[in-house]
Amino acid sequence: MTNKRERDALTDELFKKPLLNLSEVGLILRINRTSVYKLIKNKSLRAGKIPTMRAWFVQREDLMDLIDRSLQGE
Repeated sequence: MTNKRERDALTDELFKKPLLNLSEVGLILRINRTSVYKLIKNKSLRAGKIPTMRAWFVQREDLMDLIDRSLQGE
């Protein structure tokens, strides 16, 4: 288990990436991957796949939009 300072440093590093995988999104939001999939399914969070890859990705801007909407109470 990492301490708060290490977790915050990791989150800061992840926010620098233009594309995040669902595990990284979960780390930032402090939720599990299943909950991230639910956000995608109910269209609260945009995600997509890179054509040659199986994994889902979220653009940093889309994650920031979700966070902003959550902070505004939408």
